[in-house]
Parts: sequence; C-alpha cells; structure tokens
Amino acid sequence: MFLRKKIIEEVDEFIEDPCLDEAADMLEVVRTFVSINGIDFDDVMAAAHIKKCMRGSFARGVVLEKVNR
Repeated sequence: MFLRKKIIEEVDEFIEDPCLDEAADMLEVVRTFVSINGIDFDDVMAAAHIKKCMRGSFARGVVLEKVNR
C-alpha cells in the first residue's frame, strides 16, 4: 500500500531532519489514512486528548511495557 510506504518515508525524513515541514508531511499522511477510513480527524484528536489525560503521553520518554490484570 502506498500510504504505508509513505508514512515510513516521512518518519525517516523527520528523524533525519526534525523540522516543521517534515512534521507536517507526517501529519498529512496520517490525516489521509484517517480520512480514507471514514474517520473524522477532529474525533481522532479528541480521542488522543482523552487518552493522554487518562494514560499520559510519551513526552517524558516513559513507555508502559506491561499491564498486569
């Protein structure tokens, strides 16, 4: 699939040159993925905000590896 290859390309470019333009390119691919699957991007952003509030974010470099139930 073209978009799968494109997001990998854009992420690699951002890693090499973390700038506004490369970030915008990544975001555009994500918006397209969301759109072609019939999901509203604003709904995605709202869900991301809720998840961040409930579970935190990656901003501090901490990643949950396991959940015990």
